[in-house]
Amino acid sequence: MKYLSDTQIKILKFCTLLLSAAPLIWVICDIFDNFHAKSQIGVVGDGFLLVFALYLFGITGSLLYSGGMARSLTDFLFYPRHYLKIPPVITTRQKGLIAAKKYQLAEKELIELRAEHPYSPDVALMLADLHFETFLSPETAIADILYYQQHRRLRYHHLNLRIALRCADFYMQLGKPQDAVEMLKKECGVIFVYSNRERNVLLQRAEAIRESLN
Repeated sequence: MKYLSDTQIKILKFCTLLLSAAPLIWVICDIFDNFHAKSQIGVVGDGFLLVFALYLFGITGSLLYSGGMARSLTDFLFYPRHYLKIPPVITTRQKGLIAAKKYQLAEKELIELRAEHPYSPDVALMLADLHFETFLSPETAIADILYYQQHRRLRYHHLNLRIALRCADFYMQLGKPQDAVEMLKKECGVIFVYSNRERNVLLQRAEAIRESLN
C-alpha cells in the first residue's frame, strides 16, 4: 500500500482549497459587474451567494487544515464498527500447535495463512509474536507487521492499535527508537484504520519515546 508524501498532501490540500475558492471569486467578480452596472437587484442576489460561497470556502479550509475537525468527520462517516468488522481468520489449529511447542509447524501454517489472507490482523499479530517471543527475532516480527500494514484493508479493526504498539516495542528492542517514532507518526496519518482516540494513543506513545531520548 502506497502513501502520499507530506509534500503531495500539501499540494492536494492547496489545490482543493483553490477549487473551493472558485465560486467565491466568481461571486465577487459578479458583484463588481453589477455594481458598475448599477443593478441593485443583482448586487442583493450576489450578496446571498457571497455568504454561501464564504461558508463553503470556510468549511473546506477548516476540514483541510484543522486536523481534529477533519478526523472527527472522517470517524463519523467511516467508523461504523458494526458494519466494518472483518471476520477473523480461524487460527485455532495454529494456537494448538504453539501450545504443543510445535513452533516450526505453527510458523509454516501461519505463513501459509498469511499468503491466503494478507489483510488479516489476527494472523499478522500471531506470527509477529511467534517470531519475537519464540524465535527471538524482532527483525522478522517487524517485517511481519510491515507486511500486514502494506496489505491491510483500509477499515477499522480493534487489533490495528495493538499491532502498531507491538511494532514500536520491537523497534525499541532493536535499539531503534527513531524508527519506532516514525512508524507511529506514519500510522497516525493512515485514514479509516484508527479511531480518533487511538490516534491520540499512537501520538502519545511516539512522544513518550521521543522524550526518553532526551
